[in-house]
Amino acid sequence: MSALVEMSGIEKRFPGVHALKNVSFELRPGEVHALMGENGAGKSTLMKVLSGIYPRDGGEVRVNGAAVEIDGPRVAQALGIGIIHQELSLMNDLTAAQNIFIGREPRKGLWRLDEAALNRQTAEIFASMNLKLDPRTKVERLTIAKQQMVEIAKALSFRSRVLVMDEPTAALNDAEIAELFVIIRRLKADGVGIIYISHKMDELKRIADRVTVMRDGETVGTVAAAETPVNEIITMMVGRALSEATAVQPGREDAEVALEVRGLRRGREIRDVSFAVRKGEILGFAGLMGAGRTEVARAIFGADPREAGDIRVHGRPCDIRRPSDAVAAGIGYLSEDRKHFGLATGMAVRANIAMASLGRFTSSTGVLDERAMKETAVRYIGQL
Repeated sequence: MSALVEMSGIEKRFPGVHALKNVSFELRPGEVHALMGENGAGKSTLMKVLSGIYPRDGGEVRVNGAAVEIDGPRVAQALGIGIIHQELSLMNDLTAAQNIFIGREPRKGLWRLDEAALNRQTAEIFASMNLKLDPRTKVERLTIAKQQMVEIAKALSFRSRVLVMDEPTAALNDAEIAELFVIIRRLKADGVGIIYISHKMDELKRIADRVTVMRDGETVGTVAAAETPVNEIITMMVGRALSEATAVQPGREDAEVALEVRGLRRGREIRDVSFAVRKGEILGFAGLMGAGRTEVARAIFGADPREAGDIRVHGRPCDIRRPSDAVAAGIGYLSEDRKHFGLATGMAVRANIAMASLGRFTSSTGVLDERAMKETAVRYIGQL
């Protein structure tokens, strides 16, 4: 079977970083080819080369057997290559149909948009995916899983024969993952080749045909998913065999209670939640999407008002009404959606790092100490 995509000897350099070193990768029609590796292994960089986001510095890319120069995303789309990024790039105020055909809307005459044709074409794509979704629904009303389906439909609207999925199940529950896998199997049956990037080992046996492992910007090897034990793939990823011995965690029963929450309530989302976490302890919150985990975290941090409940930090009562109260009490919050709620993406890294404690970097006259901000940012970057 001839390959849909062949990448050989791919090189990519950034200032001070040799990101891709002689990397090879192949994708066949009707195949789910998993691309695995630790963070920083080069997976996303390789896919950005394939999708025209980054130019390659060396090597060759072939699509359907022909050597190609992919010098931009539009070229990749014209070659039938679509990519669905981990951070979805839909516009919440537009409908599903408007998102799918943004910039390519069917028109009546020179200026008028043909909304009927737009919705009809979108409905046809949804029908081919066996997806029951009204094209006129605004994206802001869709679950993350349905938004993922809209992204897939958008890629298919370009008649993509190669589909790159970057961590597609990161924010999905088990039922939504099963729904996504049904769509993927249907695309496979239609001959679409899928490059599947994921850190979830249990998904490999369920969905992947082959697995290529990358480490430190290089290709380690390609194996058949069904015939290769997960432990062997992990060893390829990390470069060493991992011990199966269970780590012994020291008990924390005598440690001081760092955070205690009692009777937390907020409407129907949070109903009488109580817990305590001790110093040196990691307390996990498990549950399906919509169970209230994020809502509890936001209420404790003061991002959303709580209706009732007591919060104590190191035994002291804290009346947290806003995020600044939580910061003053020594509570930090890493949001589920970093892009929308955690970072000011238009600002520098040093400004984002200093933002939670801006008062420390501000003089009595309101002038920011840029030098101190930079030094602090460099120190924390080094620690991480």
